[in-house]
Amino acid sequence: MRAGLAGVRDGLPRPPLLEADPGTLKGEEAERFGVGGLPSSLEEALAALDSDELGRGWLGPLLYDAYVTVKQAELREVAKLDLAERMRLYGNAY
Repeated sequence: MRAGLAGVRDGLPRPPLLEADPGTLKGEEAERFGVGGLPSSLEEALAALDSDELGRGWLGPLLYDAYVTVKQAELREVAKLDLAERMRLYGNAY
């Protein structure tokens, strides 16, 4: 929502209308629509957030630091677990 509102506020051009499954787009077509993959791990998601100045700004410095600190602690804790234990832990949580 914030990205859309920021685009409207800043007068950015609308992206091209996509009437297909974004997962089926390849190469130039994917680039044209700005379609890319989502992070495949929490580490990748935190790195993407860190590189996104606008996204970090939506959280504010205090909330951003708290969120990242908690998620980094989570990564350290689950690193001690084998895959089955991680799956059980996350399955129960979510």
